[in-house]
Amino acid sequence: MSHLNVVLVIADCLRPDLPILGYDRDTTPLLTPAFQKARGFSQCRSVCGWTLPACASILTGQPPNVHGLVDHDGRFAVPKLGAFLGADYVRFGIGNNGNLVPDDIDEDYLRRLGAERNSMWKRFGWNLDFDTYRWFHRLDHDSPFLEADRFLEAQAGSARPFFLFLHTNVVHDYSLDRPYYRTVPDWFGGDVPPELESFHDGPGVWVHLRERLGGETLRRVIKARYDSGSREI
Repeated sequence: MSHLNVVLVIADCLRPDLPILGYDRDTTPLLTPAFQKARGFSQCRSVCGWTLPACASILTGQPPNVHGLVDHDGRFAVPKLGAFLGADYVRFGIGNNGNLVPDDIDEDYLRRLGAERNSMWKRFGWNLDFDTYRWFHRLDHDSPFLEADRFLEAQAGSARPFFLFLHTNVVHDYSLDRPYYRTVPDWFGGDVPPELESFHDGPGVWVHLRERLGGETLRRVIKARYDSGSREI
């Protein structure tokens, strides 16, 4: 029996606002052709509202109380998908968020990023059950895709099946000052207000900026920025 290649992509914080599901904005021009040939599951639900336990459940098929990553003090208590595929597979993982940092990351590299092995950088076990696991800081959105391209090119002539796991933070980081979060005139009808070219995401934005910009403008711009990030995937 021949083995199938497996590619698992997690677009962190991607909502079901997709053209293939009836959304009126063309937010996935690169993905829609693939979606049209794919099998969809309309009743999927995340086990949790934040990255660490939710992504761990995707990789293990288990709820947080079983896989162990209920908070930053946890660690994988069960194997990930790569363990069940076995050594016949080339198992390659790519993480793009502090919650997916591997155990063996260079400590000097973390310090150069201004980080330490503290609550956000503990040894969770993400690199386990992968032959190779690459990690990129959440502000580096391009390198994960380039790394995935290099891996796929390297496997082109190989007889061994592969498992590629790619996590991207592109949609997650819609509040950053990046060109692909500001290409919104077709959805917003004007330029992004200076206050929203870059902002600290979180509950505070709905208090302070709401007073200055008004709730309707705030909602329209943030929604447009988010959708613009979805279009970048």
